[in-house]
Amino acid sequence: MKSRFFDFFRLIRLKNLLIIALTQIIVKFSFIDVLFPHDFPSDTHFLLLVFITVFIAAAGYIINDIYDVETDKINKPEELIIGKSISSRVAISWYYFLNTLAILMGTYLSFKIGEPYLVFIFIFFVFSLWKYSKTYKNSFLIGNILVSFITSLSVLNVFLFDVFPIHERCDRVILFVIIFYTIFSFLISLSREIIKDLEDLEGDKIQNSNNLVINLGIVKSRNIVTFINSLLFIIIIVWQYFQISLHNSIWGSDNLSILYTFLIQILLFILIVKSSKSTTKKEFHFISQFIKFIMIIGILSIPIFTYLNN
Repeated sequence: MKSRFFDFFRLIRLKNLLIIALTQIIVKFSFIDVLFPHDFPSDTHFLLLVFITVFIAAAGYIINDIYDVETDKINKPEELIIGKSISSRVAISWYYFLNTLAILMGTYLSFKIGEPYLVFIFIFFVFSLWKYSKTYKNSFLIGNILVSFITSLSVLNVFLFDVFPIHERCDRVILFVIIFYTIFSFLISLSREIIKDLEDLEGDKIQNSNNLVINLGIVKSRNIVTFINSLLFIIIIVWQYFQISLHNSIWGSDNLSILYTFLIQILLFILIVKSSKSTTKKEFHFISQFIKFIMIIGILSIPIFTYLNN
């Protein structure tokens, strides 16, 4: 029983869910509320948004593993959960329960903040994650882009549900920063998705996948990852330009914030070097985990910039 309990948390990727929740909480309480104090929507409504996002993401991980059982038997046999400690029937029941609960909560939240059409964002999430797991994951690039887009929306959604309903003009700095972090999140997620396909190449070949790596091969796919990482590097340079040109005049432009950005720049440079040379499954796995580390460092820049600005 204890083993099944822990395997369930492995199935829904508890660590990833905590990162998603932490990201939204940081964006809300360490950035938006500091630069744009407001009372509506309430913190309760925001926490509801966090739970909805986490439930949909958890359901997405479940349906992905259900469709990936045969591939995971080859790529990750030691991590296989569906069909071993948790049956497919139990897993699919949890999938429907979490998505139904999320849509009901999302409907309530959208009407409560006076923007009922926003519920379609959650419906889009649920449908897209199912379609990704069933079809797009094994298609050329579409699946990679879709998952990366959904990941980046977890940042943008905080703005849509917390600032947009007020219909007040917020500081342009807030909108600029939200867009910047959304773009950064999309690109680094896209890089990681392709790296994960490189890591899972062996199993994907056996399953006749049609993804980017199968079509282009290791070298060309690796070059695309290197290009995306280089683009991230350039984007950070642009961010640094604004930090230096607006020195000490706005959020995130003090000396220590600039140094922190240089740390991210160094990590991205290491990522570029590693991703351009790696060839083995073990190396691609390391890069995947390293990208996750950069994501966390990037998220933590928000409270750090805010703390240093006060």
